[in-house]
Amino acid sequence: MVFGLLLVCASESAAAPGASQRAAEQLPAADGLYERWDPRRSWGTPHLINALEEVSQRVAFELPGADPLMIGDISRQGGGWLRGHITHTKGVDVDVGMFMHDARQPLGGFLDLRPSQLDVHANWVLVTSLLDTDSVQYMLLDQGHINALTRYAREEVGLDQDEIDTIFPPNPTHRHWRQAGVVRHAPNHLSHLHVRFKPPEVYDPVQEAKVPSTSPRSAVLGQRPQQH
Repeated sequence: MVFGLLLVCASESAAAPGASQRAAEQLPAADGLYERWDPRRSWGTPHLINALEEVSQRVAFELPGADPLMIGDISRQGGGWLRGHITHTKGVDVDVGMFMHDARQPLGGFLDLRPSQLDVHANWVLVTSLLDTDSVQYMLLDQGHINALTRYAREEVGLDQDEIDTIFPPNPTHRHWRQAGVVRHAPNHLSHLHVRFKPPEVYDPVQEAKVPSTSPRSAVLGQRPQQH
């Protein structure tokens, strides 16, 4: 059992979306942008659905020729327990496939990958596209994959250690688990990225549109590596 993940689930239960928004919208089909593993398990809050559509469009723009994203489980309609998961009960969690070499996605189903099998540039685009929505609470990924992304950020993007630590906090503590927009280690995440979006009460799209973000993390994510 993953203690850190259980801690997050318990500490965020009070911030769960209301019944009127919980897993109320189904991710629609979008050929060329993403594939849904199971449409019956592809229900989320409206802001999660909007963010996924935005991210898939941006990834397709920045990675022409890449496979569409593989979208795994979100929630069942209306929320509630979903077989195989601790989370995915409220429409604010989604599993997304990791890019393999040549920007390939595991369209037949998630596959455990070694860090050497990753298309690190493509996964950097995916991670930063998600964080740039400003609606992500955290992401879970295997530490080996995090290390590969950290090296890429340092060597190819040119970020310094402080900038890297805003995305990938070293030795995460309870404080980091509450920090928005960071990627943290979790076992059993060799095949996919688990993304927790902010509940609707935390994420206010109207307010986000009115107040431009000036956080150091936003400045960091604005930097893009050169295409290779």
